[in-house]
Amino acid sequence: MVYLRGDLIALASSGSAISQFQDPALTYQQTVSFLAQMPQNLRAIETCREAATMVMLISVALLVGSGVKQRWGAFLWTFALWDITYYAGLWATLRWPASLCNYDVLFLIPVPWYAQVWFPLLVSALSMLAVALSRSNSHS
Repeated sequence: MVYLRGDLIALASSGSAISQFQDPALTYQQTVSFLAQMPQNLRAIETCREAATMVMLISVALLVGSGVKQRWGAFLWTFALWDITYYAGLWATLRWPASLCNYDVLFLIPVPWYAQVWFPLLVSALSMLAVALSRSNSHS
């Protein structure tokens, strides 16, 4: 949602309420407040984008796996790879996050989830490690 924050700041007049969110290193409470003040139509677009991403990841898992365990592994692997690539892309293009301690809105579905950036990166790395170890154990 950092790119939406940037768009809103660019569109906002200097005296608007949204201008307080110009600092990319927002606290947890500021991040929650930012999401609450986001126009509903932009939040709906972001929710649809998030749902489309999940449909794509589930579709990949269903296509490449032949059983529940393989499909679950494929889903975890692609989700983790997507998440790490997403943050790498944000950093490469926007230089955000400036720190792994920056807060982000991780999900909107089913309810908003907030955390520092290091958390989803750690979960993604651990997920990929678990899938890789599970795969190597099943081939032994």
